[in-house]
Amino acid sequence: MFDDLPAQDGATLRRGRPAAHTVYGEASAQLAALSMISSAFGLVAQLDRAFPARRVTAVIDYVGTVLGPAGLCRGQDLDLRLGRDGAPVSPAQIIDMYSLKTSTAIEASLVPLLMLADRPPEQIDLLKRYAHHAGVVFQLHDDVLDATSSTALLGKDAGHDTAKANIVRTCGLAEARRLTDAHLAEAVACCDRLPFNTDLLVCAVRHFATRRH
Repeated sequence: MFDDLPAQDGATLRRGRPAAHTVYGEASAQLAALSMISSAFGLVAQLDRAFPARRVTAVIDYVGTVLGPAGLCRGQDLDLRLGRDGAPVSPAQIIDMYSLKTSTAIEASLVPLLMLADRPPEQIDLLKRYAHHAGVVFQLHDDVLDATSSTALLGKDAGHDTAKANIVRTCGLAEARRLTDAHLAEAVACCDRLPFNTDLLVCAVRHFATRRH
């Protein structure tokens, strides 16, 4: 909801339906999004019914940090500002922005599971690396779709990112596809090294790289 607001991405469609703020107004969309974030932290706190309180506290601290001003929110800020002043933007800066705004969200949804299960740091690090590459794959393919698909097929405004700093605009479609393949391979390699079934993670990142919308 926040991402669609005029002050952010300014999107009018999401998954083929009108964005919330276009139906209910910006104030209601902001309050609804804020209430869901607050409720989510309340639900995480209730995990102490099934897991040691110290692990739950660590998860709350971790998620707040990953999604906060040094993580996801910083990535969104970079997305809004990069290249807007006419300064050149490097591919490395764009990939870093992708990781901050999208990989962090994937990381925050996966790593707490390992923290609650008291898995060793090596496994948590591999999952963080998977999340980094998976998020970059998602964003790179999003750039390709934005440049090559239609609003009807995407379910959101096509061509919406043409004025923003992105890999397709900076390096072209061929390089965006090459980078997608490279980060996909790295994500799958991380899964191969984890000592538990990662079929769902592999399927997810492959979907990120091949989805049509």
